[in-house]
Amino acid sequence: MKDNDMALTILLIDKVSDNSFAGLTDRNLLYNIKILITTNDFIQRTIHHEIMHYIESYIEIKNYPDDAFKE
Repeated sequence: MKDNDMALTILLIDKVSDNSFAGLTDRNLLYNIKILITTNDFIQRTIHHEIMHYIESYIEIKNYPDDAFKE
């Protein structure tokens, strides 16, 4: 995916004191998607969840296949 101009950066941050979120996928800059992961008890599940958002964004943005729901 990086070779197709949509790199991924994963950032680990300390546990959020108010537990307001566990992870976030930022697709503001489409050439470098960022995933923020907090170091909480659900880190493995959160990483999987946010990477799926990245894959979903890739399919939507790169339009591959032309209609993802048709395939």
